[in-house]
Formats: sequence, structure tokens, C-alpha cells
Amino acid sequence: LGMYGGASSMTAAHMHYPGLDNTLVVALAEGDKVTECSLKTCRAEDLLDMRFGAYPLSSKVVIRSEILKEVIGDFEGLTDKVRFAITPNEVIWSGTGVSAECRMTIPSRADAFFYYECSRETDSQFLLNHLNLATKTASRETTEKGTLRTNSEGMLSIQHSVRTSDQGPTCAVDFVCLPLVDDDI
Repeated sequence: LGMYGGASSMTAAHMHYPGLDNTLVVALAEGDKVTECSLKTCRAEDLLDMRFGAYPLSSKVVIRSEILKEVIGDFEGLTDKVRFAITPNEVIWSGTGVSAECRMTIPSRADAFFYYECSRETDSQFLLNHLNLATKTASRETTEKGTLRTNSEGMLSIQHSVRTSDQGPTCAVDFVCLPLVDDDI
């Protein structure tokens, strides 16, 4: 508890956790000040294994994170579905709303990409909300690059290498987005 107070300080901690699906209570006391935090816990769901790697990789591009975030952000308020197509020559993002259509094309040789490889064209549609969640961790302060991978089933993997601090380790945050099927559209 030395990090909460100096050697001469009277610091105490109390934790109470009755078990699964209950509230974890943590109390820190220093002198006459008490800080109490209650966290509701729940049983973790089993992880869903989407088996992205079980299907042949169609493309892999490494893009500047700020560009990826800006492209996804441009669809906000326009549509709830975004089409993502990748060819050996370009990446195409498009969406249609009630009163407008948006289409962005980034050539494979653009400065937006650090790396570009496409062995098979893919064209899939995704929910904008899922893409927003996948790009939420990308910011200029924490990550410079994002990796977009597609497989033969049309799945999209978005991965960011996130710096935890200036001197700290880099962590990978990986999102797998399932494409919408005709019944979803």
C-alpha cells in the first residue's frame, strides 16, 4: 500500500467479494478519508472462436490508423452498413443513406498504406457500429498502424498495435467482423 501513501501514512485496504455474480467492494482508507468502490461482476461468456485463420487469407494491408479512423468516421450519420472491397489495385469503402451516397477509394500505392497485399478480391458489407468499435482503440497517441485482413469467407480482421505508455509494451487489439449475409441486408 506504499503507493497510496508515504511510510508515515496510515493506509489500509479492505476487499470483500462473496463470489460469482456478486459485487466486489474495495475500500481504501488513509487517515480520515475513505474511498470505496463497488464493481458488479457477472459470469464471463465463453469466447466465440470465429476461426478466422481456418480460411485462406485473401488480403492483408497495413494502413495508417488515423486514416482508417477518418474513413470509418465519414460514414457516421449516413448509413448503418458499409461495403468494404479490396482488389490488387485499391481499397473501396462505400455506403448509401437515405439522401446521400459515400464512396472512398484508396489506391494500393497511396501513402496511406505501409504494406499492401491482395491475392484475391473480396467485397463484403459490415455494420458500421462494428467497424466503429473496431477502430475505437486507434488514436494518434496510442497507435500508428492498423492491419486489415480479409479471408475467403469475407470476414474482416482489424488489428491495432497499441502502445500502453511511452516506455511500456505494445499490445495487440484484434477485432473480427463477420460480413452481413443477404438475409441481414
